[in-house]
Amino acid sequence: MTMRTITPSAHSSNSDVLSSSPKTATWLARFPYRMMKTTAPHRIALLFLLLFAASSPLAASSGTPPPYAVPSFSAGELRNPSDGSLARLLAALSSSGIIAIEIGALAAGHPADPLCDLFQSCAASPMRADGGGGIVTEDVGGGAVRTTIATATRGLQDRHPIDARGLSLHARAYCGTEGADGRAALSNMDGARRAVSEAAGSHLLPAMDRLLSDARGGGAGPLLVERGESPTEHFSLRSVVSSAENLEHFRVYSSPPEDGGADDDTLRGHTDGGLFLAFLPGRSCGGGDGWDDLSLLVEVGGKMMQAVFPAPADGGSVVGIMMGEGMENWLNYNGASPFRATKHAVRMGSGSTRAWYGM
Repeated sequence: MTMRTITPSAHSSNSDVLSSSPKTATWLARFPYRMMKTTAPHRIALLFLLLFAASSPLAASSGTPPPYAVPSFSAGELRNPSDGSLARLLAALSSSGIIAIEIGALAAGHPADPLCDLFQSCAASPMRADGGGGIVTEDVGGGAVRTTIATATRGLQDRHPIDARGLSLHARAYCGTEGADGRAALSNMDGARRAVSEAAGSHLLPAMDRLLSDARGGGAGPLLVERGESPTEHFSLRSVVSSAENLEHFRVYSSPPEDGGADDDTLRGHTDGGLFLAFLPGRSCGGGDGWDDLSLLVEVGGKMMQAVFPAPADGGSVVGIMMGEGMENWLNYNGASPFRATKHAVRMGSGSTRAWYGM
């Protein structure tokens, strides 16, 4: 396996990233970053989801961090933003780098509950895959166990299928789930994929392209250049995302019951190495009925704070967006980047289970 990556500075006139890599389920699960590519011999690799930190880890600290109300926007507000909405969006993405988008109800329900039923009793160490659809169970920080289901979407609509049989086999083999049936989880997962893709493509990208147009000014040249035999110039963020294959992850974290786990970070502070991450905020598992999870920490003004997402209105849902290193450093802004990568960590309480989806 080979991987080549070039990440230019924020001030380069023609930003480009190229990568070549094999596509196997195990590789996708072991190296969970978001791949952006085209059919050209040299492919764009914009890392949307990177487990290996792009900056030095922040030290874990004890105690409950203060709450941070994640800035929230309605879908309509981003589709047709006013000057005031754009100013508020820029203020959020240039400071903490995280926002919430309020959308309608998920078509098939939240995926957390059936995923919790399948994977909340998994055992790990060493990391292993069963060969079914890129599913991996592994140990992470603070003694927690994480099960990952990796898949991908080409552009914003062409979704790679998920293997329901593979989910059931893995749940029975590594999680002790008797009679595991992945069909309910698969139905909810497909609904989540559609909803998050819609939030990113129809709501976020138009507003961000408006911000980029204002920040770069006229005559700035391409936002990103894809190198190859026939170089492709991208003049909008939507163009970049639409040409990409974007890696996705469904994850369930289970922390040990012993005392002291709440003071240990399950994932230590880091910034993701890609453009941005679109995700459903984590949900805590319990009795087949999930509730909002408060284990995500984000850095605000130099301090780690507990991210609090808005309560969805009228049965709707919320999609989180976090900026990555790619958005801060890779693109041609014709000057300094207007965006900031979100430093974040996950700190779970003892004996808790958390389900999460991101792309």
